[in-house]
Formats: sequence, structure tokens, C-alpha cells
Amino acid sequence: MEEAVRLKGAGVVTEGIAVSAAVTRSQETLRTAPAIGADRAILIESNENLRALAVAKLLKALVDKGTAAAHHPRQAGDRRRFEPD
Repeated sequence: MEEAVRLKGAGVVTEGIAVSAAVTRSQETLRTAPAIGADRAILIESNENLRALAVAKLLKALVDKGTAAAHHPRQAGDRRRFEPD
């Protein structure tokens, strides 16, 4: 999100969108997204332990639909939640 805020400040992007592909309780985390600079938040509900490729495909679908533009799908600290493809 920090990079999205920086890019928005530089005029490179027009909005920052926080996206989470996780269980419904992740909704609480997304509610804090506006406090750190997100203009919108999108929750893709899933009870599955998603692999990195699945998350990439979900983000691509959002971009293709025109809902969001992806800069980077996760932070380094999130790697423990994803299994390598």
C-alpha cells in the first residue's frame, strides 16, 4: 500500500486499491486499508490456502475486468501464507 500511496502522490496512478484473497475474517484487515491510503478495498473470499499462481490469476481477472490495476500482489512478510507453485 505504501508504494501505491507514493505512486498516487507522484500522479502515476489515480487510486490505491487493497485486495485480499482470503477467508471472510480478513474483511477486518481491509477495513483499516483507508487509514493507510487505500481508496478502495476488495475481498475475494476463499476458504482455500491459495497458491501464488491462483492469487496472480485472481488479480489478473480484476485487472482484465477493469476493477483494479496490480502493482505487486504481496509483501515479503506475506510469503509464509503462500505455497510455491
